[in-house]
Amino acid sequence: DTGPGAEMDSRIKGLENPQPESPWMAPMVLLRVQTALSDEGSLPLLNRINAAMMKFPRDEGLIAGCNSIIPKALAAATGSDLDTFAASAPVGSPVLASAMLTLGKLRRSKGENEDSIRVLRRLTTEFPDSSQSREAFQLLRELTKDFPVEPRIIGAILPGAGRYSSY
Repeated sequence: DTGPGAEMDSRIKGLENPQPESPWMAPMVLLRVQTALSDEGSLPLLNRINAAMMKFPRDEGLIAGCNSIIPKALAAATGSDLDTFAASAPVGSPVLASAMLTLGKLRRSKGENEDSIRVLRRLTTEFPDSSQSREAFQLLRELTKDFPVEPRIIGAILPGAGRYSSY
């Protein structure tokens, strides 16, 4: 790091390991996140926000501060950044649902409806109770209402291999 917050970031990082239980650690980590807003790209910023929120899930000040930065980070993110984040975010990521919703909307705006549907379905499956999931369901309804369906056609599954393949 060579940005204006690099020295502060380095000093705070140096304090995290020897004093992880310090009551000042969460505010310092939030300060690092806020500094990263102007110093880093959207993907490193999303990763930093995510790590901070996972490390201090009960610190209301840190969570509120990070939640205020998330929309800015998502707005600046490219589809590639969001794909990378969605693929690498750990289970239980507090930022993942928002990132997936943003990615689904981005794919939809580019006319990539199948990719949008795939991302939004993953969101509704992994985060069924989130506010992002409710919005994703609405988008899925809009995206899938135009698929042509012939209601009088009956389909049959025919096995191509296995013990029933001769039928």
